[in-house]
Amino acid sequence: MKNVSVGILIAFLAATTACRGGGTESRTPPAGTAGVEAAVAAETSAEAEASAEAPAGAPAGGSTGTAAAETAAGAPPLVTTLPALPFDRIAVIGASVSAGFGSIRVAKALDETIRTPHETGDFAQVFFFQDPFGEGQRQVARAVEFRPTVVYALDFLFWYAYGSGWTLAEREHNVDLGLRQLERLDAPILVGDVPDMTGAADWMLDPAQIPPLPELAALNARIRAWAEGRPNVLLLPLSEWTAPLHATAPVVVDDDGRTVAPRELMAPDGLHPNAAGVRYLLRQTHLHARVRLPGPPPR
Repeated sequence: MKNVSVGILIAFLAATTACRGGGTESRTPPAGTAGVEAAVAAETSAEAEASAEAPAGAPAGGSTGTAAAETAAGAPPLVTTLPALPFDRIAVIGASVSAGFGSIRVAKALDETIRTPHETGDFAQVFFFQDPFGEGQRQVARAVEFRPTVVYALDFLFWYAYGSGWTLAEREHNVDLGLRQLERLDAPILVGDVPDMTGAADWMLDPAQIPPLPELAALNARIRAWAEGRPNVLLLPLSEWTAPLHATAPVVVDDDGRTVAPRELMAPDGLHPNAAGVRYLLRQTHLHARVRLPGPPPR
């Protein structure tokens, strides 16, 4: 399904492993790609070492719950005031952006900025694209078992909408499957709509997989209608937030009004944000939630 140069994918995975120092969950490698299997094995080994140092009671299959003092020293908050969300038990589900492909995992970025005691269940997977229907079901099942108080699902729906040779009706059916999975979660859900990733490198994203713009608009309208009827769902307009990353105008990245060029927030593949880009998306998420959930942060 995915038109990827295996050599480049291996290089990205190796770089991710070296830079991140290990996550906490295992991944399923693509069948028949020994090089990728080796890269994932190395990453899993690093994860095992990190897990050995985790305190008792860490969520099975998820990352260790952390407070701000346990994360990167001096990491600044993404926004001055966080939204009024219950951050006690944070679940992260989704695909390669949430899983930190070539970047930082969303769960780790959240641990850097949530300054109150909390636990994080990190269930996002880089290889979501291989089996979006099965992987989405598995991630939600693990999240349900984790009993989260809030769920981050920024790119969960992406691979339900993207795929080669699908008609609009097929894409709508697939997106509905993803939405039905999210309905299994009772906690507040921050879920992204589907962005237009036209312009991403062909070796990372086959242009045939990208929904035509009219179909993408129809899919996002469908997602929006679904979200409006569910008080526990906060829809994140990723389609709006990612548009500036493909333009030339400076992008505001902190509360002080600091701006950077869009290219400084994107990985070379044109599909994934880099670490600064992940933090930008989370900042947008919290600003969006803060407007819709007024009040002081919990605790």
